[in-house]
Amino acid sequence: MKKQKIKKLSETNNFSLSKSSETKKDLKIKITKEMTFNEIIEKNPDAIMILFEKGMHCIGCGMAGFETLEQGALVHGIDVDELVKELNGENKLKEKKKIKRK
Repeated sequence: MKKQKIKKLSETNNFSLSKSSETKKDLKIKITKEMTFNEIIEKNPDAIMILFEKGMHCIGCGMAGFETLEQGALVHGIDVDELVKELNGENKLKEKKKIKRK
């Protein structure tokens, strides 16, 4: 059910959850705390899962194009530096991709 909601949300915001070579290439783009939620999702659609797991449903909010990751993390009491590391694949993102492929 959770994945269906995420997929529906990504479709309504014109985000792609495909495993295309373009998506893999985009994973190399570094996510920063100054980026808006929309910018992050455009660069890395897989970030949706990480953000949702943290309770950050900001991507469905009307402010997603204006609010930065740092602002959202502050509101939710999340360490923004750790979140940036996770979104950049320095911990869970790469592991999740490996698990999904198996």
